[in-house]
Amino acid sequence: MDYCKNGKILHSKTAREQYFLETNTILPLFEDGLDDVEQHYIAAGYIPVQYEEKPEVAPYQKLVENEPVIADGVCYVSFRVEHKSDEEIFRLRQRAYQTESDPLYMEWLYDQTDEKYAEWKSRVQQIKARYPKKN
Repeated sequence: MDYCKNGKILHSKTAREQYFLETNTILPLFEDGLDDVEQHYIAAGYIPVQYEEKPEVAPYQKLVENEPVIADGVCYVSFRVEHKSDEEIFRLRQRAYQTESDPLYMEWLYDQTDEKYAEWKSRVQQIKARYPKKN
């Protein structure tokens, strides 16, 4: 479970690692349905986090967490979808060109056929469509 305090999210893995370092405990013990980690953070004023369902994200987009909203003793976290930066799109395209279209280009250089040329150009267009620039 993730926790929230003062608008900051403490993710479960980090919370457990931090707890074990602070308490020098190897394994959490279970009492009253909450393990020692949960009891520790709830006692310290943290509240549980409830995430909304994550929306679908296209390859040229990224998922960003909105600021947490606290209501009824629960910290709610929603998401927004943003377009990746031109630098990120450039890197994604570059990687796709190297792995997908460059081999087709080499085949075209070897064969010099219209079919291989069309296949290579088609793949380049597919990559550009998959990773469109922002502007």
